[in-house]
Amino acid sequence: MRLIPITFIGLTLLLVACQSQPKDNYKSLIESSSKSQKSYSGLHQSFEVTVVPLNRKISQGMIERRSELLGWTAEVKARKQTEANEARLTHSHFFLRFFSPNSDYDDLHRPNTIWKIYLILGSQKIEGKITKDFSKLIELQAIYPGFDRFSTGYEVSFPIGQASLEDTNYSIQLTSSLGEAKFNF
Repeated sequence: MRLIPITFIGLTLLLVACQSQPKDNYKSLIESSSKSQKSYSGLHQSFEVTVVPLNRKISQGMIERRSELLGWTAEVKARKQTEANEARLTHSHFFLRFFSPNSDYDDLHRPNTIWKIYLILGSQKIEGKITKDFSKLIELQAIYPGFDRFSTGYEVSFPIGQASLEDTNYSIQLTSSLGEAKFNF
């Protein structure tokens, strides 16, 4: 009689461990690929930014994660993968999480913003285009672990193919009169 409850508990723990494994792998993939920086003016925080390169490995993980969450069919998943591969041919994409205690400075996507973002590849300095990610908070938190309700999500694209960044060193520089953040990849 005692063997049945112990066996049941053991099988339940095994099932729970197997189900959380893909989510944990995805979370560690995003966290290990991300770079973050906080900027202060004296004792006061000026801004905080995190950059996630949406390279082949990250894009594949995101498609797998969204497929799990949304119950995509194999056809939808294959179509999304094809779209991601085609987009990487001509542009490099990054996700940017931004926070500033002063909401006036959280306007990276507006034409009159104080912010500029650059991709530095060797001696080239390429300006990026920033668009605001209007996804729901719960969606951003599911795709980007660590995203909080105080931050704003942005998508950044550079007119250079992602493949040219895959096996080389490059930097992303976010700069303004408020401060600068530089991320080496």
